[in-house]
Formats: sequence, structure tokens, C-alpha cells
Amino acid sequence: MSSTSPATLKAAVIGIGWAGQQHVKAYQAMPGVELVAIAEPNATLLDQVQKEYGIPKGYSDFQDMLKVEKPDLVSVGTPNFAHAEPAIAALDSGAHVLVEKPLARTYLEGKSMVDAAIRNDRVLQVTFNQRYRQDVQTVKRFVDEGRMGEIYHAKSRWLRRDGIPGRGRKWFVSKELAGGGPLIDLGVHMLDMALYIMGEPVVEAVSGAAYNRLGQRFVTEIYGEDAVYEVEDFASSFIRLAGGRTLQLEASWATYRENGDLINMTIFGENAGAELTSKNYQTQGAVRFYVDAAGVPSEIIPEIPAGASSRPGHLIVAEQFVERVRSGAYDQFRGQEGLLRTWIIDAIYRSAAEGREIRLSELKE
Repeated sequence: MSSTSPATLKAAVIGIGWAGQQHVKAYQAMPGVELVAIAEPNATLLDQVQKEYGIPKGYSDFQDMLKVEKPDLVSVGTPNFAHAEPAIAALDSGAHVLVEKPLARTYLEGKSMVDAAIRNDRVLQVTFNQRYRQDVQTVKRFVDEGRMGEIYHAKSRWLRRDGIPGRGRKWFVSKELAGGGPLIDLGVHMLDMALYIMGEPVVEAVSGAAYNRLGQRFVTEIYGEDAVYEVEDFASSFIRLAGGRTLQLEASWATYRENGDLINMTIFGENAGAELTSKNYQTQGAVRFYVDAAGVPSEIIPEIPAGASSRPGHLIVAEQFVERVRSGAYDQFRGQEGLLRTWIIDAIYRSAAEGREIRLSELKE
């Protein structure tokens, strides 16, 4: 505390793989925030990251870090199965928590985290960094300006031909550890984008399907003959929203399609339509708006500068998190947004397993 002024917030990061390192860089780039420690059970990785980023303290046990450092802010960048325990421990220690997506593997697991934020009067936020892409923000501004009218249907998808997470990340293909496959990994981003752009409509029910047709073939090549692919390689769902509005969601790690990543969203409104199509994360030329102009069908292709996405999404999310913490008004930031996304994903998996439509209210207990 000696080098920390009263106005400076002490930050710490639990889990320092790729995601955790994005949080490290974000905190180190922000004025008024001091990154004091990281926690990681992998001793080699802990030492490497601590030296690379010049971090004062490194702990193998996050509980020890929380007790000794007493941080104001804690980011949780661990794998899905290890989100809840450190997040709840950090909230119970008095810290505000920023956790990687998804909030949790299931609705009930996520609810336990939200309950911890409520009882401790702390902020709990999920890192939905993809919504801050400039192509997504361009569509969001168009909608917020009222140009679309009411949006009655949208389709949101992230597809990969050969995108099963690689060596060293075997937990991704375990149902118990990851909670699912591309739906909970990529689909949760596309779900977030759609709900965010549509103005957070009320979700009533879902119908889902999940397929495992190609995953085992690819995962054997990645992890070896003894590897078992337990999650879906492709998922599709139909989501019913209040007022008769609808949303389709798709996500894949392995499908026979054009190679690379496709991020695509199509939106139908009463006064206009919009389409976002980004191949391999490119934003230039990714957005088109469909309108009537001078009495004829017309297209608007907004100019998104090549360097428009230079500010990392993780930095923007971390700045927003700190702003919410400094505001002192936490009621709307207890993880409710992240919990809704987890709730929907959980319901889609249940629908796929049971072969029927699932109302969200069925998962409450």
C-alpha cells in the first residue's frame, strides 16, 4: 500500500493464460490502477509472466494472494470450470470482480456468483470484448439512432471449419470442465452481440440442437489416440423473445465450409435491415445497411477505417469495469447481464439433450 495513493485501485489477476494476460496489459495501461499481483498454479508460466510484465508479486494459490494483497479489483482468467470458486472468494474478500466469458458453465453456477456479488455489495462483470469491435459498434449506433425501427428477427453466428482449441487446452473438449463446445465458447459472444444490439430484449424460450459429427476425428489429431471429444462441434438454436420477436444462433468449431473464421449477423427491422459479415476478424467493408432511398431499394456501406479496431476490447471492458467500480452505484452491475447469457446457453444445451423447447424459467431451480 505504500506506493498506492487512496485514489489508486489495487488490481490482481487470477489465471494468466492468454485471457489473463489481456487483463494484465489492460490494468497496466490504465491510470489510477496498480497491478500488484497475479496468481497461477503453473509455476513456469507464473515466473514467465511475472518477469515479462514486471509484476511485483506472484502466487501459486489465489487464496493466499487475496489474503495478503487485499486487492480492490480482481480479474478471473481461468478456464470455465474454475470461474466460480475464485470469483466468489474474491467477492467475499471485498474485491470487485471481472471474469472472462462465459460467466459460468450453468445457470445455477452463475447464480451462485451473482448471489455473492449481491451479498457483498460488489461489482461482478463478464468480459464480452467482441461487442466493442468497430463493425459491431457501427451497427449498434445505427440501431440506437432509430434507423431500423423495431427489430423483429436477427441471426447471429460464428463459424469455423477447423477451430477446435489446440494443444495445451484439452479442457475445452471436456463437457465437465468446459460446460460445452463452440456454443459456450464462440456462441456466447454472438448471443451477447445480438442481445446488446437489439436492446436487451426479454428472452422467453429456446429450442436447440447440438451435433458431434467431426470433433472426434479432429481432436485425435490434436491430442492423440486416447483423446475423447465430449462436446458439440456445431450447435444451432431458435430463441423466442418477448413480443413475438425471434433470434437464431449458430456456432461451430468444425464444419465443412470455407476455411477460417466467419462472424456474421443479420438483422431485420421494420424500417431497415443490417448485415455484418467479417471473415477472419476483418472490419473493413464488413457492414451493410439496407434501406429505401428516393423510393428505391438502397445499400449503405459505412467506411470503417483500417485502424479503427486498434484499441483492444479487453482494455475497453476493463475501463468500463473500473468506471462502474468508481461510480459506487452497483445495483445494475451484479453480473445479471452475464448470467442471462449463461442461462440461455444452459437452456439451449438442455433443449438439445431433451429434444424440446425449454422455457428459461425451468432452469431456476
